Amino acid sequence: MARRAIAARLPDVAGPVEEADRVYDALRIAIRDGEVAPGRRLASERKLAEDLAAPRTAVRRALQRRSAEGLVERGIGRAGSRVRQTDEAPAVVAARAASPQDVLEARWAFEPGLVPLIVARATEDDFLAMERMLDRMAAAATQQEFRECGYGFHLELARATRNPLLVDMFEHIVEARARAGWGRLVSLNATPEQRKAQLGRNRKVVEALRHRDGAAATAALRDHLARMLDEIARGPQAQQ
Repeated sequence: MARRAIAARLPDVAGPVEEADRVYDALRIAIRDGEVAPGRRLASERKLAEDLAAPRTAVRRALQRRSAEGLVERGIGRAGSRVRQTDEAPAVVAARAASPQDVLEARWAFEPGLVPLIVARATEDDFLAMERMLDRMAAAATQQEFRECGYGFHLELARATRNPLLVDMFEHIVEARARAGWGRLVSLNATPEQRKAQLGRNRKVVEALRHRDGAAATAALRDHLARMLDEIARGPQAQQ
C-alpha cells in the first residue's frame, strides 16, 4: 500500500492512543474511502510498519482485527493481506441502508449510555485528548475538516470508556455515517455560527464529564444530538 494512501489518514490525536488503534483507524478510513480498492493486496506487515512508523506488533493486531470483521484476508509471509472484494461483514452491508437521520438516531440512543463509564474511568489524559480535538474543530479551515474532527471528538468519548466493544460499536455507526450521504447535508454546519454552536455544546459535555456530573453530561449530549436531528428534520429551507 502506498504510504500516502494510509499515512496521511493517521489521526493526529494527542494523548495515550495505542499504536494498534492508530494503525487500525488508518486502515479503516483508507478502505472506507476507497483509497485501497477491494481485491487490492496490502503491503507486508514489515513494510506497513515502516511506512506508518508503527511497531510491527501493532500492525499485526490491526490487521487481525480487520480480518475478524471480514474486511481483510490475511496473507502469509511476504504475500501481504488483501482487501475483500465481496465477502463483507454483515454490519457493513447493513450500514448501507441507513439514512443520516437513522445514524443520528442511533447515536442519540447509544452515546449517552457511554457517560456512566466515562465518568467512572476517564483520566486527565482522556479529557486532554477530548479538549485538543475540540481545539482542532475550532481551528478547522473547512467544513469537511470540522466534521472529521467532530467524529474524532466523539471517538475520544467512546475510548474513554476503556471498553473495546463499545469503541467497535461506535465505529460501526460512523461507518454507516459515511455511507448515509452525510456529505450532502451541508446545511448542518455550513455557517460559522452553526459550527460555533456545535463546538460550544461539545465543550459543555466535556465540562460536565470533568466534574463527574453524569446527569449533566447525559443531558448535554442528548441535547446536542437532538438539535442535529431537528436540523435534519427541518431541512435546509428552515435554516436559511
